[in-house]
Amino acid sequence: MYRKTPIATPREVFNIYGDESCHLENDGQKVMGLGAVVCPMRHTAEINHRLKTLKVEHGMPERYELKWTRVGMAKMDYYADVLDLFAGYKFLRFRSFLINKSIIDHSLVPGQTHDEWYYKMYYKMLKPIVEVDDFEYHIYVDIKDTHGYERVQDLGRILRCGIGDYNGERITRVQEVRSHEVELLQLADFILGIAVYENRGEYNSKAKRQVIEMFKEKVGVRDLTRCTPYRAHKFNQWIWE
Repeated sequence: MYRKTPIATPREVFNIYGDESCHLENDGQKVMGLGAVVCPMRHTAEINHRLKTLKVEHGMPERYELKWTRVGMAKMDYYADVLDLFAGYKFLRFRSFLINKSIIDHSLVPGQTHDEWYYKMYYKMLKPIVEVDDFEYHIYVDIKDTHGYERVQDLGRILRCGIGDYNGERITRVQEVRSHEVELLQLADFILGIAVYENRGEYNSKAKRQVIEMFKEKVGVRDLTRCTPYRAHKFNQWIWE
């Protein structure tokens, strides 16, 4: 009897947009954060378009860059709509990895530089996202410095080894991008800023406090200063101590 050869179903591709906050070794900040927005590739054009549209609807240029450091009371309705967008699309998710910088001791690993340690932490942030073997992943990270290209390629190799993707069939792209050109990377900056600010215990910005409370309400997060369950979907957080 003639039997048809089964047709392989292509894996769904997820785009991961990674960003960092206060990653410098001596910047005077006690909490460092790494975070990523995850979006199915088939939805990225739609979400990027919606984020651009929100800017125009609120009287801003389409090329305005959403950044946590720019948060102020004048754009509160805009921030509310951005958070509604994130909360409303079930397929959008975010993972943050927070680090208490006061406990960092590079001397425990002979020869380790802060830059090398930084990418080890990036690996720890990304690994729970990419270790699900049913999917393919494209990873985009914000440009950090002029030496970032080599480090990002190393990060890709380490990630592939860490999840047993020795042929590069699951993590098929790891590259640097400019945040002002990628709406979803700006969203990662914004949400990571929320998590980092809350864990610093800062209260000097009324606007930022208001955005944090909006995020908790809209996304359904009670406490941003705690780790979530390992497989928490919408908002996933680990605090490294």
